[in-house]
Amino acid sequence: MRHLLTGRVSQAAVLALAGFGLLLASVQVPADAKTTITWGVMAGPQWEERYNRIVAAFEKAHPNIDVKWVGLEGQFQEKLLTLVAAGEAPDVIRIDVENLPEYVEGGILENLSAYMERDKTFSTKGIFPAALAGFTYKGKVWGIPQSVTVSSTYYNVDMFEAAGLSRPADSWTWQDMVSIGKRLTRDLNGDGKLDQFGLFQTTDFVEWLPLIYSHGGAVLDEDGRVVFDSPANLAAFTLYQTWRNSAHIAPRPGESTSVFQDGRFGMIMMADWVRQIYRNIKSFKWDIATIPAGPKGQYAFIGGGAMGISAQSRNKQAAWEFVKFFASEDVQNIIVDLNVGVPILEKIAIERYVGQNPNPPHLITVIQMLRVARGAPQHPRWRDMLRAINAQLPGLVNGQTSPSHFISRVADELRKLVR
Repeated sequence: MRHLLTGRVSQAAVLALAGFGLLLASVQVPADAKTTITWGVMAGPQWEERYNRIVAAFEKAHPNIDVKWVGLEGQFQEKLLTLVAAGEAPDVIRIDVENLPEYVEGGILENLSAYMERDKTFSTKGIFPAALAGFTYKGKVWGIPQSVTVSSTYYNVDMFEAAGLSRPADSWTWQDMVSIGKRLTRDLNGDGKLDQFGLFQTTDFVEWLPLIYSHGGAVLDEDGRVVFDSPANLAAFTLYQTWRNSAHIAPRPGESTSVFQDGRFGMIMMADWVRQIYRNIKSFKWDIATIPAGPKGQYAFIGGGAMGISAQSRNKQAAWEFVKFFASEDVQNIIVDLNVGVPILEKIAIERYVGQNPNPPHLITVIQMLRVARGAPQHPRWRDMLRAINAQLPGLVNGQTSPSHFISRVADELRKLVR
């Protein structure tokens, strides 16, 4: 990391200069002096074009501020926390939505709500509310999102058509999904073994969080109390268990090693980032549908990254100018150009991300899902909580643990973490 010492004066030097008023008064800062800020990002050549283009666009608009992006090698989270502990955090920090509460509670970030209130040139108008909500914690904004990723249902068009099925309706339900999945699950070669399945069940929280939200369930309530063992969650996870078991629309252990792009699955629920992989599929047509609705409505998962200001920054105003730039059309167009997420500006998302000739044809569905999107629980120990859930999840989905036992056992583990 490049350490920038400009503007840092030791206490001893300040005391020495205090005795020389005339000398101090004669010191003048050049009118064309620049401020340099550092931007902490994930290291890797696959991201460098993005960083360079954003920095170039910003410096063109702000010729008095230089930005030096700093790739944090290894595990980004651990490296960043090490720099924070050493008092060497970059001025601007990338924040993943699931890490926000931990960073705020650790005193790592500046409260951006104060900057937003003072800055009359900045407006949240045109930003998808769900995008900004992901970086709002305890009523204050801590990060300006760069882009978001939103879950949808990706489906094999050719497989649907071969089974006489139309594209899922926007208002379809979880029961509809199971019914469709059964029609797609088949033994193609007559050997008595299933080799085509209706659903690729990921067991990722991108998949099961919308399911429990749509049943009125949650992991934590608004006061931060564990409610994982609620009746709503029991109903949701009871349905979830059927996908591999009684409904058998998803493969059981040992039945399949394929992935969606191999053409053996009818559907998969995943976030938008997989679109960059699926764009390379040549063997079948695919498209996007909504996430199924439950008795309490329709939800999608939203994640993403934002930029925040380090509480250790010595150039906070310059850092704010850079952070708010991520909500500009300049940056949002770069996001579209490089296919690195869903833009946070509705105008750019509809006009350019979707555009006149969308690929796939129903790409607008991602925008529909963004309007009903909800993120992961906001808690400083969410990553630990997720590990506790994932440790118990295989027993549920493989039919070894009852749904009631699963939610009860997980709730007990979560309460140990949040009490």
